[in-house]
Amino acid sequence: MKVAIYARVSTDDKDQDPERQILKCRQYCDLHNHEVIQVEQEHVTGDSNPITREKFNKILENKDVEGVIVFSIDRLTRQHPTKVMQLLNQFKDMGIKIVSITEPIFNMEGEFSDLLQYFLTWWNNYFLTKLKKDVKSGIERARAQGKQIGRAKNPFNEYRAKQLLKEGKSYGEIAKELGVPKATVWRRFKNLTQKNAK
Repeated sequence: MKVAIYARVSTDDKDQDPERQILKCRQYCDLHNHEVIQVEQEHVTGDSNPITREKFNKILENKDVEGVIVFSIDRLTRQHPTKVMQLLNQFKDMGIKIVSITEPIFNMEGEFSDLLQYFLTWWNNYFLTKLKKDVKSGIERARAQGKQIGRAKNPFNEYRAKQLLKEGKSYGEIAKELGVPKATVWRRFKNLTQKNAK
């Protein structure tokens, strides 16, 4: 079968290595006598539809491609199981078989693949949803305990800011010295002006 290898890594994790996925996929193709005619990789969120991605579309434009080899189905997409099944059926209608090398049930030639594919995509989605809830719960618990979440804010030194303004410094220069956003300096002086006007 003439195939294309597709590797995807998340936009929020640049440390992932798509070459590792590609190497494993090449080894699988050698073992199963698949002819690799195209290799594509990209940094993009897994929640997106693969059909909307630039590199994946290059595979779809290649009329010689009979199958797409991925390391795991979540490299193709992390959408809801229903959408995953719709995608797989859409590719099947296009004459393209999706093969996950680490999940044999995602071989579209399998006898029970439709049922097993739905179960596994549902499980992946359940796991990701639960993980997000656990993270959110952990953040809320930390906040309730008074712990700092995220980057600590720099305190605004109003006295020093006034000194710098008297010295003729611009808002940008004051912001840089105090280590705060320029908008913060502008807002503080605006509030002071309004108070003095009263």
